[in-house]
Amino acid sequence: MSFSLKKEKSKPAEKSNMYLEVLKGLTIALIISLVLILAMALIITFVDVSDTTIAIINQIIKAISLLIASIIAFKEKSNGWKKGLILGVIYIVAAFLIFSLMDGKFTFGWNILFDLIAGAVMGIICGIFAVNKKRII
Repeated sequence: MSFSLKKEKSKPAEKSNMYLEVLKGLTIALIISLVLILAMALIITFVDVSDTTIAIINQIIKAISLLIASIIAFKEKSNGWKKGLILGVIYIVAAFLIFSLMDGKFTFGWNILFDLIAGAVMGIICGIFAVNKKRII
């Protein structure tokens, strides 16, 4: 009788599908974010909103974007936390780059670190929810 303690390696096709799902999720999340931020900008032109409120709304927009993107993109019902983590971090970096380019300036500080941590946590939660949604709903 023999057995092996080696970790089971994932198939290359599984990894390829995972990265395709994350790329699809990234595209969806960025589009949703852009639409929601444009809507928020339109509302802000007519309503006086504090900076604190804008920061909270931005985090809500990021969470909504990640959740919807995860639900749509993650078809394979495994590794939700891993796909969510990757999506969350890449999404924050991509959104930072895109919106900084649109603004015309790159501002680095503690906020970007906070956004990366929040994006990772939101991504993990959204990924877990997305792959388990039939069991939850």
